[in-house]
Amino acid sequence: MLLYILSLTATGIVSGIYLLKVTACNWWNSLTISLIFLKMTLNSKVSSRVVTSIGRYLREQGYETLIKDSDHSVDLELKNIQRLITLKVDGIILSAITITEAHRKLIQGSPVPVVVLAQDYDGGISIVHDDYGAGKAMGVRVAKARPARVGYMGVSALDVAVGINRKQGVMDGLKEW
Repeated sequence: MLLYILSLTATGIVSGIYLLKVTACNWWNSLTISLIFLKMTLNSKVSSRVVTSIGRYLREQGYETLIKDSDHSVDLELKNIQRLITLKVDGIILSAITITEAHRKLIQGSPVPVVVLAQDYDGGISIVHDDYGAGKAMGVRVAKARPARVGYMGVSALDVAVGINRKQGVMDGLKEW
């Protein structure tokens, strides 16, 4: 199975298409791939496009897409993963705000392949954006405008990709100008 992922730049423009080959364990042959999102934000252009694109691609490959919403609860997210393993889906695509030790244990022990989106997961397959580079581009762009004062609003440092890496990129980009 091939999975196409669009990468967005800091300005929201598609900058490229990445190709990841995932070999699903079809020993159950459920033809179901599940997407787990910490918080479904289908009113977000990016989130809804990602979900729609993945769902469309999987349908074209003969798979059914099952979407689970964890409503910003790590406990519910872990329960969703466990439930999907018992449902014997062919694969899980996980969009998490953080990867905890409980996630690592569950994913490593899973007979179902799990692809982690937007968080670096060294214990398996992950698809990440260049959050530092995107943050740096934003910082440079703001700095070029030479505002008198700059405010930064971000997310919790629990989200390493955005809360730490992207923020550091913004700060470094601001320093360049």
